[in-house]
Amino acid sequence: MTTKKREWLIKLRHERGLTGREVAEMAGISVNTYYGYEHGRRFPRKEHAIRIAEILDFPIGYFFYHDVRETRQEETGKEVI
Repeated sequence: MTTKKREWLIKLRHERGLTGREVAEMAGISVNTYYGYEHGRRFPRKEHAIRIAEILDFPIGYFFYHDVRETRQEETGKEVI
């Protein structure tokens, strides 16, 4: 299995002026777990995804939409809108 960074998640965190440690603490998860989400090594459980979405103020569907979109782009070589 290959992993792909969730650049969109990293960008949103930076835009909010937060560190990964701060997001992890606010979400009640370990720093390693949070960075696993950012770096595509882990997929968040529902309750973690909800907390992170609330902290960073984005729709929960981003976790699903962006991952599917990037996978399809890799498979087809075409941009998915």
